[in-house]
Amino acid sequence: MEKYHGKSTEQIIRKLMPDSVRSSVVMVWVVINFMILTPFLFPPTFTIYLYIILPFLLSANIWGVWVFFCKPNEPRLVHILYNGFMGITFSFGSFIVIQKLAYTFIKIETPLFFIVTFVLYIFTIYKLTSIGMKSFLKRLNNEENGNIKISPIVYFSGLGYIIGQICIGSLSQNALATVLILVFSLFAVVFSISGVYIYIYRFKESKSQARFLKFLVKNN
Repeated sequence: MEKYHGKSTEQIIRKLMPDSVRSSVVMVWVVINFMILTPFLFPPTFTIYLYIILPFLLSANIWGVWVFFCKPNEPRLVHILYNGFMGITFSFGSFIVIQKLAYTFIKIETPLFFIVTFVLYIFTIYKLTSIGMKSFLKRLNNEENGNIKISPIVYFSGLGYIIGQICIGSLSQNALATVLILVFSLFAVVFSISGVYIYIYRFKESKSQARFLKFLVKNN
């Protein structure tokens, strides 16, 4: 097994995922399903937006059953991939919810909103993945505290969602949709950093381990 600065593949996985993958599965079952599907309870329900995100949610849930029961405490590359898929599903699902709110509640008619938000979304994923990789490499080399610090934006996301729920009975439809768009924008941004997991998995799963090590050295 090849190593990087004395770190084996197993150690790299544990550094990236200090907790059991079961916590990610529970998050899918309890949090992500609720947060993403709740906006679709409001008509129109069966829209193209629901059909776009439903395959991702079904995959995360079904895959999660296997991950939850099949050696969840043993560090495996597939756990990195699942973590990345889970986070990107939440992020992309939030992006789809934003489009649904904008085009069915606020009644935006121009495709410009979708184009602009999509470009910004892709740019955000790219930048946060780059930042996340640099942070991970520092932790891998013990240049940062081993404890993972949760960004304050995560707490603001949760607070924003609660405020959004409180506002349901007091705001007009357009105002409520605007508040929820802001809340789900935060979710889309926060969880887009999960691209780090997929990025690392892509290199580690590659037959060319030397390519992965070269990548680490380049970004160190």
